[in-house]
Amino acid sequence: MSRILLITSSPRAESYSTRVARTLAKRLAAKPDTSVVVRDLTREPLPHIDDTFAVARNTPAEHLTASQRAALRLSDELLKELNAADTLIIAAGMINFGIPSTLKAYIDYILRPGVSFRYWRAAETTRRRPCRRSISKTRICARRSA
Repeated sequence: MSRILLITSSPRAESYSTRVARTLAKRLAAKPDTSVVVRDLTREPLPHIDDTFAVARNTPAEHLTASQRAALRLSDELLKELNAADTLIIAAGMINFGIPSTLKAYIDYILRPGVSFRYWRAAETTRRRPCRRSISKTRICARRSA
């Protein structure tokens, strides 16, 4: 079974980006055994991250407090949803020459060091295989330049 995750973020329900993304999802979902999960960040906005989350995302699991674990629950849920998807479609309208803050909040929740990506020194990049794009699995890579 193939899973499509459609993330919409435009404050206008019928924006061009949302219409294009929904059309694409509908076409891809026409294949047998394909399901679509829609995360509408405008209708169901995520709370912006706070100090507890910012500290918790950089704290080893064995040192997390109960409140820090609670702060990471939503992030864990979003990452589980993202990792379960075979295809990711993001509809992002331009707001003041940038992405909507709801989409930025989503990105803040899914980018967690040691969970969804990891840092390494520039000297180590020559020994590692470069990140490859994959339609079937989501992979986020971060590289720091020297």
